[in-house]
Amino acid sequence: MATKVLSATISTIRALRSANPNGTFTASTDGYSISGRSRTASSSPLVRMGNMRLFDRDAPDGYPETAPPWISAGTLAERIRFVQTTLMASTGDTNKADGISGGNFNLTDPVGLLQKKLPGPNNPAWKDAGAVADFFLAILYPGEGRANLDLYRANAINFLNASDDGQSSSPFSALTPSNAAGTPYDTRVRAMVSMLMTLQRFQEQ
Repeated sequence: MATKVLSATISTIRALRSANPNGTFTASTDGYSISGRSRTASSSPLVRMGNMRLFDRDAPDGYPETAPPWISAGTLAERIRFVQTTLMASTGDTNKADGISGGNFNLTDPVGLLQKKLPGPNNPAWKDAGAVADFFLAILYPGEGRANLDLYRANAINFLNASDDGQSSSPFSALTPSNAAGTPYDTRVRAMVSMLMTLQRFQEQ
C-alpha cells in the first residue's frame, strides 16, 4: 500500500505537468521531496501520509492492501498538507520547505500551464473564472461527467471571485494574469487548484 500513497502524491504532480519549450515542466519533483532524504517521519511527506517507506517493510509479507492499517484522519490531513504546502505553494512561500530534509524541490506553475494550453496574448479566458475553473476541472477529473462536478465548479468560481479572507468579493476578472510568485492572480489560482485537489473525488482517484 506504500505504492498507493506514493501514487497519490505522484498523481498530483502528473496532473499539472506539461513540458515547456525550454526543457522545464509546469510541475516537477526530484522524488526526494516526496520520499524524504532521512529516515525520520517529520522530514518525509510519504511517511507522514501513511508511515510507509518504500522497500523498507520489516516483515516479508508486504504492506497491507486494506485501508485501516494505514489510513486515518491524520494521514488524510497529511495528504491535504502535501497538496497545499509541499506541492502547490509557490517557491517564495516561507511554508513551502515543510520540514523536508534537504529542502523541498516540488515545483508547480498552474498559471503557466493555463496560459500554455489556452494561449494568448491576453486570452479572455484567463480572466474568466468559469473558464479557468472548467480548465482545471477537466485536467483533475478527466473521468467525471460535467454534471457530477457542478458543485465543485460552483465552489471553484466562488473561490476565484473572493478575496483572501474568503468573505469579501474580489472579482477575478479584475486581476492581472501573471504566473509570478506572490502576485494576486498566481496566488488565487494556486489556492483554487489546491482546493480542487484536496476534495474527496480527487483523493479517491
